[in-house]
Amino acid sequence: MGVDHDHDVRTSVFVAVPESVPIARRFAVDAARKSGWAETDVIALLVSELATNSVHAAGAFAVVVFTPCEDDAGHLRLRMEVVDDCLVRPVDRGMAPDSAESGRGIPIVAALAEEWHSEERGNGKAVCITLREEAQHERRRRYRAGNSPAALAS
Repeated sequence: MGVDHDHDVRTSVFVAVPESVPIARRFAVDAARKSGWAETDVIALLVSELATNSVHAAGAFAVVVFTPCEDDAGHLRLRMEVVDDCLVRPVDRGMAPDSAESGRGIPIVAALAEEWHSEERGNGKAVCITLREEAQHERRRRYRAGNSPAALAS
């Protein structure tokens, strides 16, 4: 993919406590808006899910937001990362039952992100998300309509 992520990066580090999740969410939304990204509802949801995972597994985490850039096809893309000090990488096991207290975060990420993956990063991991602006409205509409993550990914 021809996206240039090297020219502007905004990063903030957080203590992995529940009170940090809304602060991380506001940071990511503000960073995306300041760089010209219009659709921030999905950003807020995805950062909330990944920051919550970090709170449960790590001592600290960071949110990294790259400046949106056009890919080779002219689509505007935004890349974000949530980096923490836990070596266990997430796996999409599908949506947990409604009665489960956990297990919905990664399926939501998989459904709403254009692309996502995790990778080792030092003594921890990074969960990397790429959003495509043109696709966000339709993915959000299907998500709100209650479709399953599998249907959202199509």
